[in-house]
Amino acid sequence: MTSKIRLGIGPRLLTRYVLREFLRAFGFSLGLILLIQFLARLFDEFRFLLSYKPSLITVGLYYLNCFPDWVAKFLPVASLMGALFSLGGLSRRHELTAMKAGGVSLERTLVPLFLVGVGLAAVSFLITDRIVPVTDRRSQQIWRHEIRRHPETPNLQRTQVVLAGANGRVYRIRLYQVDESRMEDVAVDRFNEAAQPVEQIVARQARWDGVDWVFKDGVRRVFGRDVVETPFRELALPLPERPEDFARPLRDPEQYTLVELADLVRRLRRAGLPADVYAVEYHHRIAFPFSSLVVVLIASAFAAGNPRAGKMLAMTMGVLVVFLYWGLVTIGRAMGESHQLSPPVAVWIANAVFGTLGLFLFSKA
Repeated sequence: MTSKIRLGIGPRLLTRYVLREFLRAFGFSLGLILLIQFLARLFDEFRFLLSYKPSLITVGLYYLNCFPDWVAKFLPVASLMGALFSLGGLSRRHELTAMKAGGVSLERTLVPLFLVGVGLAAVSFLITDRIVPVTDRRSQQIWRHEIRRHPETPNLQRTQVVLAGANGRVYRIRLYQVDESRMEDVAVDRFNEAAQPVEQIVARQARWDGVDWVFKDGVRRVFGRDVVETPFRELALPLPERPEDFARPLRDPEQYTLVELADLVRRLRRAGLPADVYAVEYHHRIAFPFSSLVVVLIASAFAAGNPRAGKMLAMTMGVLVVFLYWGLVTIGRAMGESHQLSPPVAVWIANAVFGTLGLFLFSKA
């Protein structure tokens, strides 16, 4: 075997062997975790299903739309368990020792797992950013309107509307009549990049005429060295916001794509409105996929450094790491949303702490 390894044939065979062992453990772990999550969710919601008696197709569509979110959330856990069980088995059977004796370093042996971790990070990001925003909205719609049969009545009025628009505009509207595309008691403030007021329009009413917003009975103020105030009876403005922008409230942060979150955070901050919840979700969307790579690093270092660790110890280690990692993620997000930490620090702190721990353990393996 030693000669084959040195010729470059052995490493390819070992790579396939290590990957096969990992993917087998990873697939089993992910399938088991998803099954447990499905059963837990089903038991929790079973009383509603019995009460409202939806069709099996409706129930199936509901849980099918929940599935992408579960996969994205539990990929790191399955990666951790897959690495612990696969490498733990190789270590207990002294195969890692045999590989070292054959001239294959531990780092070379684990390269395939780290590449898989990078791939899982990419898959997690794509699922979270491209699929979950759509399926999350759909699952909520099915649960609310098709399972619990809440009437899908349109909301024809919105009160106390605050909207961060394009180009630094902030709309404050006492009443918005959705079916008539009409604002009552509206103020539109425009700010520059330094969040300084540039212009303000205050009007009794504004109505969409199909092309422009037509403001009535108000005043327009332009701020500079002096404030220029111009009253008007009617003022038509080609603003970029459309009636549908005022008709719908802000969605949950998880229901935006990364690009939409970035645009929303920029508009909210420029308008001087609270944006930390959405900023935390934006940075979490980027940071969380790397957790698969971080936990693979920790699991690899633990398995390689503890050749006599049994499956029960590996399971205990996995549960402990998951508990601590999720705890730190939750604490970091809470501190970011409550302004105690900046959003990037709040969401990256878990990866930084556990990544450092993984590198330290790996250096000792």
